[in-house]
Amino acid sequence: MKTDIKGKNTMYLYHYYDKRSGPFRSLTAVCKEDSKIILEKIKRERPDSMCARRDDDYIEKRRNCEAIIRSEFIAKGGIVKLDSPHYMVVEHSPWLSTWYEDGAFIKIPIDDFDTRTISFTYGDSMPTFSPLITDGKEYRKKV
Repeated sequence: MKTDIKGKNTMYLYHYYDKRSGPFRSLTAVCKEDSKIILEKIKRERPDSMCARRDDDYIEKRRNCEAIIRSEFIAKGGIVKLDSPHYMVVEHSPWLSTWYEDGAFIKIPIDDFDTRTISFTYGDSMPTFSPLITDGKEYRKKV
């Protein structure tokens, strides 16, 4: 959190992306066939990116995770405006920039959002909702 000129604490949300693709792009925002084609292209053209390391059923797992999060968020009174969410993190994470060969980020004050449209998971949403992780931590399977 940063303190602005009026002494108010401001929280920022960060969106990380590869400059060649641009911000706010998602494999789950396109049809299944197109998302598989895009993922294969990334694997060929950006072999050192985190996305290039995704397994063949990643997109199906991601769509399933997003459906669970959407359902849980709606059950808690959240307002869903997008079928495929835009992923952001609270405050800066230099590590996330390493996921991209030509990484960049956008920083947006949380005050610029209608917070009724933001869901949050503690940690990455995929392991948070993975059926393979059964460590019993209190934040698992929660939005």
